[in-house]
Amino acid sequence: MSNKTSALAGQRQVRTRPSAWTTAVLAASFLLIFGLYNLPELFLDASDEIPTTWPLHLVDPEPLRYPGESLSWTPCGDAKGHPLECSTIHVPKDQYATATTAPDTADDRDTFSIPLIRLRGRNATKNILFNPGGPGGSGVQSLYTRGDNLHGLIGDGFHIIGFDPRGINGSRPSASCSPVSHKGDATQESNPLIHKGMRHSDFPEVQAWAANFAQACVDTMGDYAGYVNTPQVAADMNSILDAVGQYEMYYYGVSYGTVLGQTYAALFPERSQRIVIDGVVNTLQWYDSVLFGDSLTDTDELLGAFFDECHKAGPRNCSLASTGDSPQQIRDSVFELVGQLKEHPLSTYINNTHYGIITAEIVLLKATFNALYKPSRWPDLADRLSELMGGNGSQFLLDHVLVPDWPEAPTDIVMANDGLSGPKHWRQGIKGLEEELAPLWNSSVFADAHNSLYIPKQQWVVPRTHNFSLSHIQNGAAINGQGIETAHPLLILSTSLDPVTPLRSAEVAKTAFRGSEIVEVRGYGHCSLAEPSRCVIRAFRKYLYDGILPKGHTLCEAERPYFPKDDDRDEIPGNGSLGKVGAASENLDEINRAYLAQIALRRDWEWNRGI
Repeated sequence: MSNKTSALAGQRQVRTRPSAWTTAVLAASFLLIFGLYNLPELFLDASDEIPTTWPLHLVDPEPLRYPGESLSWTPCGDAKGHPLECSTIHVPKDQYATATTAPDTADDRDTFSIPLIRLRGRNATKNILFNPGGPGGSGVQSLYTRGDNLHGLIGDGFHIIGFDPRGINGSRPSASCSPVSHKGDATQESNPLIHKGMRHSDFPEVQAWAANFAQACVDTMGDYAGYVNTPQVAADMNSILDAVGQYEMYYYGVSYGTVLGQTYAALFPERSQRIVIDGVVNTLQWYDSVLFGDSLTDTDELLGAFFDECHKAGPRNCSLASTGDSPQQIRDSVFELVGQLKEHPLSTYINNTHYGIITAEIVLLKATFNALYKPSRWPDLADRLSELMGGNGSQFLLDHVLVPDWPEAPTDIVMANDGLSGPKHWRQGIKGLEEELAPLWNSSVFADAHNSLYIPKQQWVVPRTHNFSLSHIQNGAAINGQGIETAHPLLILSTSLDPVTPLRSAEVAKTAFRGSEIVEVRGYGHCSLAEPSRCVIRAFRKYLYDGILPKGHTLCEAERPYFPKDDDRDEIPGNGSLGKVGAASENLDEINRAYLAQIALRRDWEWNRGI
């Protein structure tokens, strides 16, 4: 055991559960499918239908076994022509339990099931694990719905493994705060906006709701509640590697997946052979601060970039540009609209099944804030805001109001369990909450969008079951301030202006892990996925396949316009062609094929309300 693991678990050894349960793969696969069939609609586009052939595969499945692996796989459909195979492993509830505290028998009541899905590469000898973010994102769902493009980005040299982290999606027990999925209390049902805490006047009610929510999590999950945390998931990833007979970790994580990647690299540096983190969270603050102080550092500047790019594009390509003769005037027009909606929300009626109200909070803190994650949505946002200024809210209602939300319980549980939560770390009462959040409110016009991330943390009653601290491990490992030494340094990706994971957080990660390097794409949005760039792809591929890092902080140019002409938007026909990129994808070289995949991911990726 490394001294980094000792910092978390004393002398405790991480246990990997034997695979005696593999005779139950068929039942586990049905559980996995149950999880997929019950995904929230937000995750699925109209084209993302669950394949009806899956049950046929499972009627009389032919188990797939590979040399060196201790588990069986079952065919489970395909990702646009790429066959997928599924399995499940079981991991201990507490991966860091000592021999004296671990149960004597392999009882499922002391385990989490971890669904796995794999897309095999034709030339692969290594597996790469992928995490899509969250917390609460499903790797199984991501590989099913986006596996073809992830394969295009990563290439044929790796088998890509997606997994549902403990408690997430198809994993059982579920990270849930209600025995009935997606059911909340009367407050949520009657006014789903109130419990998000976007209006300070709602704080007494939302705080009362949060207290009930925290207790419901305990009552629903029992002793499992405290073990849904990132250090445990990091150890679970070793269990996955052990099951597929691989020692070295190859990993790609985006957004919250960068917390998981950094946590893994700190705990298991000797196994960290290739760790790519994109859209980097400040993991020092994630674990050791009440607030994520860096999170909104660049958000207001990014909003300014939206207005700048709209003004440059002109009214022909950005409809909002007609509202002012300068970026500042366009901004003033938008905030005038927000001010009007604060006084007079817009009642919008389409038909007897589609109607609602459009509020200032939805326009600013939901629609506009969310669009900053994905510049590919800037043209649509400009259109919707322009329509609202003219009194037409129909399409805005359909796009931003009458849409399902990401399930919040898994996000809240992981964030509260990972960080500093509860009365020990948070001042209590309404005044105490306001005092704690005051630095956040002073950081950005979008600060109230993050209130809902913190209010449950103030009321959290689940005991913290880990003592992981990246800063403690970093300080213990540092030699002349050089940081944690991993088997191979990390590759760190970022945009110049990210709405929730600023470039400065990438620099924190670079300092924490010795020899790591940053590739920055000069553009906007959350993660480099938001800005297609062949320069980034070349660095990504060289690192994954050859272990070659760029020399020093590397700048890459973004290659897509922010307000393209109608005939140059991100539409990808069935033959794989795209605007000026050129011919069908089968005629392209590897870099351009990966570039097409990156453009598709930019268009299709969905982010949750977390990080």
